[in-house]
Amino acid sequence: MPQRNEKKNGCGQRPRQGERRVVEMGFDKTERALLALARLYFLTFSDPATQSWMRASALARCTFGPALGPSIAHALLEAVNELRLARSSGFQFSNPDCPCCAQILCDAERHFMAALSAVRLGRQSAAHGNALLLCEGADTAQLLAALAHLHDVLDDAQATRRTEETTG
Repeated sequence: MPQRNEKKNGCGQRPRQGERRVVEMGFDKTERALLALARLYFLTFSDPATQSWMRASALARCTFGPALGPSIAHALLEAVNELRLARSSGFQFSNPDCPCCAQILCDAERHFMAALSAVRLGRQSAAHGNALLLCEGADTAQLLAALAHLHDVLDDAQATRRTEETTG
């Protein structure tokens, strides 16, 4: 579990070996939002008293809209839960509540985002490789199925947005 840092300006943490700054990853707006949501779900599982899943729900509605946000949040939660169930050890993630830590992408988070990106791009081999690392060699089928479902929900959301923009 990450250390909770209450300093206004953050803890001053810098990337360590194997870590990268989020801004260096080239994530699009959707991927940045999904990372922020995933971290809140990671936090809720590692420290249930935070009830950060509630913040994730609010962030999803704010980011993706009241009609699409809940389904995107739920699909991502399913993927995070499948990851949690497949692993035998804890999952390292950056503290979403610390401004410094939130700018750092841990190695495990990088594999999660790479698996998601690979699924979105139809690169099944890359998705499977990252999923194997995430699942620590355990069966990846449920995680990959959940990521594929998230991809489908995101595609549906984008199609809905395009339709609303052209008819709106």
